[in-house]
Amino acid sequence: APVGNGAMELAALSDGASSTDGTAPLALPPMPKAERTEQAREERRGILLVSALIIFFTALTTVIALTRPSSAVSWTFAAAIYTEAVLAILCLRHVLHSGAGVIRHSAETCFPVPAEVAARIRAGDSLAGLPNPRQGDRSYCVRCCVWRPLHAHHCSTCQRCVSEFDHHCNVLGRCIAGSASGCRGNMPSFVGLIGLGLLAASTAIFDVAVSFPPHGWWALLAFAWCGVGGCIQCSVRCCDLRSRYRWCLYRLRCCCPKAAQPQGPPARDFTAADAQRVFTSMENRLLPIALAVPVAAPPPAAPPGQGDPGSGEDAV
Repeated sequence: APVGNGAMELAALSDGASSTDGTAPLALPPMPKAERTEQAREERRGILLVSALIIFFTALTTVIALTRPSSAVSWTFAAAIYTEAVLAILCLRHVLHSGAGVIRHSAETCFPVPAEVAARIRAGDSLAGLPNPRQGDRSYCVRCCVWRPLHAHHCSTCQRCVSEFDHHCNVLGRCIAGSASGCRGNMPSFVGLIGLGLLAASTAIFDVAVSFPPHGWWALLAFAWCGVGGCIQCSVRCCDLRSRYRWCLYRLRCCCPKAAQPQGPPARDFTAADAQRVFTSMENRLLPIALAVPVAAPPPAAPPGQGDPGSGEDAV
């Protein structure tokens, strides 16, 4: 059962006051440190990528519009590109600075502390290796020391528990959480940023195709070919599909423990003894078959004093 009074223990954590009954206050361990260097590197990479795409597409459509000042179509494409650039900047700002889904320390999220966690904290033992205690539809993260819903996840880069966690973006350096359909978290801005990138590329390439026929249509075909590879790279790099696969397995074990249980004995490494048993079994099965196959008799030897009839040589 959970122990401790939330408001009293949080106050003891902040100002070091002792409890009224003489027992030592429960001081929670500090929050784990985030990978700030990696986050900053990813953030710079994302800002440079978005800025480079905005500059390239806006410059391309602006140059085309200036070279064709009487074309209303070119100016329409240029206006569309500038609108998409502004929206992309707003989406990028929301993804980087919203902090969506992060579960922070408070009296409601930290307390009451589960008994097994409190016992280790009071004994001065590390919480590493302790499974996250569950209580109803929530669990207690032993790394952040916060209560979180079952759909939350602890990000190993940000070192924070994130509600409605989807993935950690390796390009923007932020956790993506929420729902695009429900307009929650920073997921709508993230999806909008990717969609605006594709839309801006389509706008620019269609501007080239319309302004410079027929060579522009070849550029459109090249863009479609490169777009497929770009989407695959974006999915693997930005959405981190391998981590998403591991997260799906984790969710399956949490929500459906019976379905996630492996069928049969647990798997183990293939050792040299296993290889020897396989070879012995193959030898026992194949050796009788090999002995049962009749062996053809060798051809008779040529009589002495005669050469090879095929070579045309006579014996000397």
